[in-house]
Amino acid sequence: MNGGAARRRGMTEKAWVRWGLTGIAVLYLGVFLFVPLAAVFAQALEKGVGVYLESFREADALSAIRLTLVTLAVKSLAEWKFRAELAGRKMEQGGRS
Repeated sequence: MNGGAARRRGMTEKAWVRWGLTGIAVLYLGVFLFVPLAAVFAQALEKGVGVYLESFREADALSAIRLTLVTLAVKSLAEWKFRAELAGRKMEQGGRS
């Protein structure tokens, strides 16, 4: 991307600054998200995939999955209702925020 196109779109930082910030963000995600996630899966699969998949048949695991799905459904319905209400109010105001 040339400098003129970047300025037209409102970007005032130099390319090396944008790349540096992007690199810091990716590094942050790697250290605080992907490394712990890999450690969890490595420990879960330590005894093999069969043992890992068999653990989903336990009553506690099924209850946890069921609770997660119910919570997701309630949250999604509530969010849909609140967003519909907000959209209705914006329409009443003539679309202004």
